[in-house]
Amino acid sequence: MKHIYKKAIRILMIVLLCFNTAMLSACVRGCHMNGLCIERYFETDGIFKFYYDKEENDYAVVGLTEVGEKESELVVPAYFNGKHVEQMGYVETKIGLMGATHFFHLGRINSFKIYFPFNIKYGYAHLLFFESTACKVFFVNINDENLKDGINDCDCFKAGEVYVAERGYDLIIDYIKTLKIKVNKANTVYKFNYEGEPNEGYFFINEFETGGKIENTPYEPQREGYEFTGWYKEPECENKWDFEKDTLPAAEYDEDGAIKFKETALYAGWNKK
Repeated sequence: MKHIYKKAIRILMIVLLCFNTAMLSACVRGCHMNGLCIERYFETDGIFKFYYDKEENDYAVVGLTEVGEKESELVVPAYFNGKHVEQMGYVETKIGLMGATHFFHLGRINSFKIYFPFNIKYGYAHLLFFESTACKVFFVNINDENLKDGINDCDCFKAGEVYVAERGYDLIIDYIKTLKIKVNKANTVYKFNYEGEPNEGYFFINEFETGGKIENTPYEPQREGYEFTGWYKEPECENKWDFEKDTLPAAEYDEDGAIKFKETALYAGWNKK
């Protein structure tokens, strides 16, 4: 019953968001339900538009640039201007209908892949409109509620497939069984690899062909007071992963002929500044 209620609220919010989008350009303005608009200053990395939330001291992703709208693959960064990117979309005020009068959001997604960062706290995919049912969405955040919300919204918008870390998959396996969308365990994870690490250590996830080469992360992890030295094959950081030569394990098959899942982990190395 609780889940049905949450879903109903989400659908209502989407209807309101669509109304605002149809009336005015929400990607560049915050719009009141009465039709008034307030201009806001956004910063950009060339792909995404960001809004700085002074109260939270973090950034919200609030739009795509013209270049970003044409990207076939979107990687939402975990950091911008030295601060965390922790919100997808932004609700500015707490007055008016349903307690929200300003909406900022990404809009329609034409990309075939989108990666969300480990530290997203607010928003997620209910602020996105997927144009392609072939879209693959990657959620590295393993907080069970955040994960459920993100996957559920992908289910609602009929995104193609979702990838999560094996740890996240195991946490919500019973919930996954209730959905129509296909949820997969990502076969490659990148870990922070230090005591007190965020998100139970998971920095980034990706999926590659079994037995094939893998790619480096699109941006590096950050740790206060330390310098990142690269990705290693073991937590002790004795052997660096060679992205030009090293490969994932060869495929192994079960008695039914299906490939056995195996998660490969890479570990961040650090030097104190």
